Amino acid sequence: MPHANPIDVYLEAVVLSDGSDLHLVPGGLPRVRCNGRVVPVRRSEADGVRELTPDELRVLILGSMPRHLHARWEAEREVDYSYDAGETLGRYRVNAYFEQRGPAAVFRRVPPPPSGMDELGLPASVKGLLDLPNGLVLVVGPTGAGKSTTMAAMINEVNDRRAGVILTVEDPVEFAFQERGCVISQREVGSDARSYASAARAGLRQDPDVIALGEVRQASVLRQVLALSETGHLVYTTAHAKSAPGGIARLLGLVGPAREEATRRQLAGVIQGVIAQTLVPRADGTGRIAAFEVLLRSSSTVNKIRDGNLPSLRSDLGDRASGMVTLERSLAELVIRGEVREEDAMAHANEPDSLMAELRSIITG
Repeated sequence: MPHANPIDVYLEAVVLSDGSDLHLVPGGLPRVRCNGRVVPVRRSEADGVRELTPDELRVLILGSMPRHLHARWEAEREVDYSYDAGETLGRYRVNAYFEQRGPAAVFRRVPPPPSGMDELGLPASVKGLLDLPNGLVLVVGPTGAGKSTTMAAMINEVNDRRAGVILTVEDPVEFAFQERGCVISQREVGSDARSYASAARAGLRQDPDVIALGEVRQASVLRQVLALSETGHLVYTTAHAKSAPGGIARLLGLVGPAREEATRRQLAGVIQGVIAQTLVPRADGTGRIAAFEVLLRSSSTVNKIRDGNLPSLRSDLGDRASGMVTLERSLAELVIRGEVREEDAMAHANEPDSLMAELRSIITG
């Protein structure tokens, strides 16, 4: 096919091989990650494929990069951005960087946003977090666990269920949403806003009902997130953590000791739910499947967050009648259904002994 941009010939190879990532390094063949393995692009997938020189790579990368980031890339030696290769080749999240031999980049393929939460297997109790008038919903997990995909599924559910305004603030924008019941405004940090904090602050003046922000990494962003949650907005955001209680601890860890107590009280006042997730290899080898942990607002969880008694939140997660679930219970159900192998579930459990207890509980009744 004709290509609008020189990089597209290699992105076409990603699509043809059903790959997830394109790796470009100077002096090497373009390579694609397929089913976990990184393999060279074949000549049948891209005409004239060969080792790329540093100068050739620089041209390819700059051709896909927004112009306002060119100087920043040269100065900071690394930059993230999104690249839209059109309807056929899709969208990509790009990390462009420098290594010893010269410029390099990884293009990660971004699938279309999930139509809704059922597509991801999210617990039914999470749907109760969509119609709330305000508050904070936190999605946590390690890098590559699918946090952005889960948040996109929730946004599309809200888009279907409500008639309002959704504002997203991302760095970079990953999923492109189509307006259904809601007006959707997507802002990218760097090109559409100076920073997460400034975009979140401006959100107060943009009449949104739901605000989705990328990962909270700074205390200044957390302050804006909490302020928005307190002023009549429903806020979705993400953080790096392995468990739902760990997600709460992650946010509190952004503030110093002098602010921790006040932040605990503020967070306890607005938190509506925490979804923790991990991706586990499917038993049939056809990819990965998500396991979830869900912590929901209750008088007990609010009191424990306010008082800083985060380790005891583990006991609340066992209250399945209220819709909460531990990661180990979710993993055990996947094992019993034959969707993941027991050894893979064990490798992803936060508490392997609890996983074994959940497996015994399900088997015996």
